[in-house]
Amino acid sequence: MDTHIEGMLSAIRLGEPSACGALTLLPVFAPQAGGPRYVTLGEAMEAGTLTVTEVDRGGSVPELAARNDGGTSVLILAAYP
Repeated sequence: MDTHIEGMLSAIRLGEPSACGALTLLPVFAPQAGGPRYVTLGEAMEAGTLTVTEVDRGGSVPELAARNDGGTSVLILAAYP
């Protein structure tokens, strides 16, 4: 196996299992190498690097276009009722 992958796998640790009925989840923890490689929608808008516009002039509510002029990816989360 690739030594890089072996190194990553050896650093992973498992947390306490959590069960509900027939489903059991185990959290997986890995050391972080630095911070996130993205900014949030709010951070990008505040920095002026992200522009969000309507797709067409008719104003289709669920369809927007986002243009990222920054050098970092932007994390956009959508919420549904």
